Amino acid sequence: MANPLSFMAELGIVCVYVVGRAKGALRRAGLAAALAFPGVLLATTPGAAQTDSVVTLRTPALIADPTGSLRCFALNLTDRPIAITAQIISNDGNNVTDFIRTYWQDEGGTILAEVISASFHNPEARHCLITVRGGTARDVAGLFVKYDSLDNPVTQRRAR
Repeated sequence: MANPLSFMAELGIVCVYVVGRAKGALRRAGLAAALAFPGVLLATTPGAAQTDSVVTLRTPALIADPTGSLRCFALNLTDRPIAITAQIISNDGNNVTDFIRTYWQDEGGTILAEVISASFHNPEARHCLITVRGGTARDVAGLFVKYDSLDNPVTQRRAR
């Protein structure tokens, strides 16, 4: 099973937001699913009911490299089951996400650890939009990263 921290290190990202209890939980996280269905970008957990509170985080704009990519990382900093969506959107709010990968803290896939979404070679991609259901803004750390054509990280923005 892949570890999201080693995956992020593979991409050249240093995530300073993972601290305390979340660090141990993320160490145990494994790859549960890799989804690439356009428009279906919700990583849900059984414990996150539809009546739970909803919080939205958004990053400042990044302009995509025409031959590179933009990636949005959303980390669950708790050990509670919350639902997280991570979308890459254009300035007019259209979802331009090409790919999404989900990691779980437990083997049963009930506690979400991390969601990574990506947009490749899309000049319209500008922002990372993270939606949290069943948690608060403090429960999630979001990072939007621009990569060049050689897949090297160039710039990053934190979701707020």
